[in-house]
Amino acid sequence: MAYNDDQNENALPTGKSNNRNSAEFLPRYFRTSANKKFLGSTLDQFTNPGVVEKINSFVGRRTSKATTVNDTYLPDVSTNRENYQLEPALVGKDNLENVTFYKDYNDYIGQLNSFRSTVSNHSLLNTQEYYSWDPQICFDKFTNFREYYWLPNGPQEVPVRGQTREIVSTYQVTTVEDDDNVAYIFTPNGKTRNPNRSPSTENTEIFPS
Repeated sequence: MAYNDDQNENALPTGKSNNRNSAEFLPRYFRTSANKKFLGSTLDQFTNPGVVEKINSFVGRRTSKATTVNDTYLPDVSTNRENYQLEPALVGKDNLENVTFYKDYNDYIGQLNSFRSTVSNHSLLNTQEYYSWDPQICFDKFTNFREYYWLPNGPQEVPVRGQTREIVSTYQVTTVEDDDNVAYIFTPNGKTRNPNRSPSTENTEIFPS
């Protein structure tokens, strides 16, 4: 009869099988296919002994500069999840540090796909409108402004006075009588009588009148 299916009693504790199936602990009436399938995907994960497997593979982008042909990567359920395994994600937490919201790049693409957007070309999907702008400035002064002195009115004037040593001046000498002596007057001054000789009178030509 159909009601006798899966109604056999196994020897304690779990029968002949080495796996610990939680469905075997149920009364015979509840050992249905639906309950076995449900318990096999939930409670059996905790009751069965774990199996440790050593894996030596990479996770992440396969187009990095350090990637070689011999590198092996962990497979995933889809091509998109293999291409975007370690992408940034948005995580929201409450005051008790419980995660209340999580969305990564794959969720973002899946959300757009559910809105019937074209997700085959990600470059076209994420492009933005932009404009080029040339401010017509010196970018070195703009970025390294601490290395420059800003003078709105330009540098101050530096007056330079004097004559070069190679200039030869021409003087005229006249004599005038002062009571009991004769005084010499040099032009272009023409006023000071008997002036003292200064270094500026070197290399001069004197023409007596």
